[in-house]
Amino acid sequence: MSYDFFFSYRRADYDDYLKRFFENLCAAVCTRRGVDPKNGPPVGYRDMEEIPAGSDWNDELKQGLQSSKVFVAMLSPGYLSSPHCGREWAIFDMRRAQAARGGRLAPVLKPVLWFPPQREPSRISATQRFVLPAADSIYNQKGALFLLKRLNDHNTEYENLIDTLADQIVGDGDAAALPPLDALPAAASVAPAFAAPPPAGAVAPAPTTGKGPNHVRLIYVTVSPQDVGGARDPAPYLDEGGTDWKPFLPAEKTRVHVLLQGAVANARLDCDTHAVAFGADLEEQIQDAWQARNIVVLVVDGWSVQWNQEYRDRLKKIDGRLDYHWSVLVPRNKQDPDEEAARSRIAAALAEAFDRHANFTRDPLFYRDGIESAEELTAAAIEVISRLKGEIIKRAPPVLPVPVGPAKSILSGPGQGP
Repeated sequence: MSYDFFFSYRRADYDDYLKRFFENLCAAVCTRRGVDPKNGPPVGYRDMEEIPAGSDWNDELKQGLQSSKVFVAMLSPGYLSSPHCGREWAIFDMRRAQAARGGRLAPVLKPVLWFPPQREPSRISATQRFVLPAADSIYNQKGALFLLKRLNDHNTEYENLIDTLADQIVGDGDAAALPPLDALPAAASVAPAFAAPPPAGAVAPAPTTGKGPNHVRLIYVTVSPQDVGGARDPAPYLDEGGTDWKPFLPAEKTRVHVLLQGAVANARLDCDTHAVAFGADLEEQIQDAWQARNIVVLVVDGWSVQWNQEYRDRLKKIDGRLDYHWSVLVPRNKQDPDEEAARSRIAAALAEAFDRHANFTRDPLFYRDGIESAEELTAAAIEVISRLKGEIIKRAPPVLPVPVGPAKSILSGPGQGP
C-alpha cells in the first residue's frame, strides 16, 4: 500500500486538535483524488505507536516511510528535539537524495507550523517550509494550532491552509514519484535530522555500537559555520558543521552524513553507520574502535584542516597509527571558490596532518584525497568499508573450539605423580 503523505508528529503533541487537522487534510486530498474518504484507500499514513528508544521500525512504519509520496512534519518545539521525529525526517531526506542522484531535490518535505518553535534549524528555510503566501498571515505568526483553537475567527485562514497543503501534496507528490530506499537502515543507525550540537569544547561519548566490523563510525572533520567568521562563505557547513557539511555544494545539496548513510545502506554491506563528533578525544575513539573491531572512516574537509591548527594537531596524533580498521577520505570541491583559492595551503596542511598516510604509504585503502563528486565519495566509502571489513575478519584471532564430551579422569597414586 502506498500513501499520498506521511504525517510526522511528536506523540506528546497528539490531541483532538492534531487529530482533526490530520482528518481534514486527508479529506482534502481525497477530494482531489476522487476517493471516498470513508470507504476508499487511506491517503495519509499516521503512526500511533511510541517506539521505545533503541527499537527498530515496526513493519507498518517501514511501509509508511518507504511508500509515502510526501512528508508532512508538524513542527513544534518538542518535534525538533524528538530523536524519533528527526529519524523519520532523515529517512525522507535519504529518499530524496537517492532519487536526485546529484540533481534537484524534490520538494516533498512539507514542514507545517503547528506550534511555532522558538528557533528553527536553517535547513527548514522559507523555500522549503510550507507557508501561506502572506508572510504576515496569522498562520505564519501563530501556527495551525492557533487557527483551530479560534476557528470561529480564523475559519478562512484554516481552510486556505488545508486546501493549499493538499494541492501541494498531490501535485508535488505525483511529480516527484519518489522511489523507496533500496534498503531501509535500522532506526538506531539513523542520525536524527535536528540533533542538537554538543556544547563548545565538549568531548563526545563513545557511540553505542556493538563489537565487530558490521559497525562503522563516521567522523566528519569540519569547522562549524560560526568558526569561519568572514574568512569564507559558511554555506557548506550550515547548520552546525560535521554531519551537516555539504562537501560538493552547489552541485550536491545533500548533507554528507545523509549521503553516506544512504549509500552504505543501499550497497547492502550489512553495516550500520554512526556519526561520531570530531573532538579532542579522536585518538581515544580510534583506539576504542580498534578494541571493538569497528570500522572508522574520517571524511576530511581540507579547508577546515588548513584553517585550524588544532585540527592538524589532532590528526597528527593518529597519523602514526598504521592500523587496518580506519581510513581517510578527502573530498575536493572545484566549484567552491574559497576552497580553490586556498588549494596550496590545503595541500600543505594535509601533508602536515597526514605525513605518513599521505606522503609515504599512499595506500588508497587507508588514505584517498582529491575526491571530486558525491558519486565518487559514496563509491570510495563503500569500497573502503567493504575492504576494511574483510581485513578485520581476516585478521581476527582464531577461536579454538570448546572440547565436547566428558573430561578425562586424572589418575593419581603411588608412582603415577599428580
